[in-house]
Amino acid sequence: MRTTNNLLPIISLTCLYMLSFLAMRVAMQIVFVPEASAQDLWITYEMGSRLDLRVVCMGVAAILLFGYVVNLLTPLGKRFIPTHIYRVISTKGGGIAHKILIIYIALMSFFVCFSAIGNFYYFKTYHTRIDAFIFGIKDDDTLAVLQVIWQDYPVLLILAACVLYTYFCVCITQKILNLNLPALRNVSVTILHCIAIIALFLGIRGSIGTQPLKEDTIYTTQNQSLNHLIFNPILALQYAHTHYKNAIKFQPVELTEGITLQKAVLPIFFSHTQGITKSFDSLSAHTSLESHSPHTPDSHASKHNSPHVVAVLMESFASNMLALDDVKDFDMLGNFRPYFESGKHKQTEQNDFVFTRFLSGGNHTAASFALLFPIAPHPTISLSAAKTTKLPLTPIDVYKKAGYEVVFITSGNQNWYNLGDYLKVLGTDAIYDSSYITQHYPQSKANAWAFGNADEYAFSLATEILSKAQKPTFIIILTISNHQPFATPKSFSPPAYMLDSKIDFFSYDDPQRIRLLLEAFTYASDAFGKFVSEIRNSPILKDRVIVGASGDHLCRDMKQGINIALDHSVPFYLYIPTHIAKHLDFDPNTLGSHKDIFPTLYALSLQEYEFLSLGGRNLFETHKEGNESYEFAYNDAVWIDREGIYPIGTDTGYRYKVQNGIITPQESFMIPESKKHFIDAYHKLSWWQINYRIYNH
Repeated sequence: MRTTNNLLPIISLTCLYMLSFLAMRVAMQIVFVPEASAQDLWITYEMGSRLDLRVVCMGVAAILLFGYVVNLLTPLGKRFIPTHIYRVISTKGGGIAHKILIIYIALMSFFVCFSAIGNFYYFKTYHTRIDAFIFGIKDDDTLAVLQVIWQDYPVLLILAACVLYTYFCVCITQKILNLNLPALRNVSVTILHCIAIIALFLGIRGSIGTQPLKEDTIYTTQNQSLNHLIFNPILALQYAHTHYKNAIKFQPVELTEGITLQKAVLPIFFSHTQGITKSFDSLSAHTSLESHSPHTPDSHASKHNSPHVVAVLMESFASNMLALDDVKDFDMLGNFRPYFESGKHKQTEQNDFVFTRFLSGGNHTAASFALLFPIAPHPTISLSAAKTTKLPLTPIDVYKKAGYEVVFITSGNQNWYNLGDYLKVLGTDAIYDSSYITQHYPQSKANAWAFGNADEYAFSLATEILSKAQKPTFIIILTISNHQPFATPKSFSPPAYMLDSKIDFFSYDDPQRIRLLLEAFTYASDAFGKFVSEIRNSPILKDRVIVGASGDHLCRDMKQGINIALDHSVPFYLYIPTHIAKHLDFDPNTLGSHKDIFPTLYALSLQEYEFLSLGGRNLFETHKEGNESYEFAYNDAVWIDREGIYPIGTDTGYRYKVQNGIITPQESFMIPESKKHFIDAYHKLSWWQINYRIYNH
């Protein structure tokens, strides 16, 4: 049996395309990032080549499949189709199948060359990989955009290069297809094709691990420019199209609309000076928004004495799981237990404070993160056309203006929701993700898993940064360990869980699967507890660091629908140094949600500042006159105030009582139209402010 000539074109085109993408990346690195560390360059080329191979294997796999189809039909053709017709449709001598194959290879070759050259000019212009902004050609004045492209870029030269490249690839393919190859045994041919299929499968996956190589698992460097060079342009275009389809569209708004909404709901713009907080109805009313710090020269020394602030958003650290916690038989807290338990009650000389009547802002990580940091009511802002807009009055902006260094750490991947790039736009000074953690703590490789590193290393990095900090530092930490597929470090010894009496609380009845979930939850809590211990026991840090931590959303593996308040409840924990904590009025019965986190942290750490608050307030001033209207908790799915629980989008609300710190629904009632209108106006105000900050800042 003779080999079909399928494999040789695949091998040759794969080599050509891979070399083409490599040449593109080398040229871009030399021109745009000439100075980079050897380690970062290794990551760039190694990971970039894997992404290139994904694209190339997807493309050439179609050639192999096409060859199999034609070869399967060949015996039938020779038997049932007249010879003169069979020659017309065959893969040799100019047959239709041959022409289809050549046309496909020509189109693929042209696209490879065009994407490689286009990627170079896109980066040169926008300093980023191909992203959703490219679809502005469609949304803007298309003719005008095309005219700009014609004037600013060597379009004819690029097209000529692509045509020559295509011609070269087609010629090589033609020669290979017409080769007369020696006969091989059936076994040899079968083995060759099995190897080819396996190689293409692994190339398309980009990984031999449990997870295929995806946008949010791509290994990155500390050099953001190199991170853009890692991406293959065709994959980047695919990701960009997905982002474009899923991203929300923002639009300009009128100031008068916002003023009307603030009067109907609550003011949202504030300035705090000399202990007095004042509200404003627009950005233009703020005195120091655009450029300078609100600190006066006389307060310069106080900036150096300002406490460090650590804000932690913990994956699935939710009250619906913590409701099962028991130190003896169902330990969910590990080393976090002493601080969490002591913080739930008002005591003398306490440093730990826990608010349990508390809701997450969103119901998945991206939604809660967006509401906390850019203060955006939609999680895809970091993927939208607004991703290049630096927003005023974000927590990053507030702390930057107060003289803080801003750092983002995640044990996951900074490419997730484009957070690395977006947080840089918002003003973050340094980004550290699983890639950096793996380099910085080589021992972490042993505990790496599908989505990143174990949380303990993110906390170790935060402690290291704080210990070396020369100026006040604001650290944002996003944890990931308590996320499916659940896996805990081998060094972690989980407690025994008495599962029999509690298995009915879970959404599945597989004991082994539940134990993996419980171990991940306890590990994540334990890792955070050890971080708090390090801060408390450090002579350098214990009086200089404020730590605030909350969960991002409910634990999804628990049964839901029985208690809508518990389904969306997360705790909010604070460690506060003694010299600050001793002046606080703590009420553990305070009702709150994510909207209250940063108004509280600002009040604890800053003297003079301007901020945005969507109904949030300092949780230690709940008894202050005038704060009654801020006593509510908001989640995308439910609103809770002193009067009741209001599931959003329904007509039925519930009175409630608090049992063991858990808000528990009681009798139902019809939600008044006035409450529906108020909640609706709150939503409109939230959308108005993000549009206003994007277009009117």
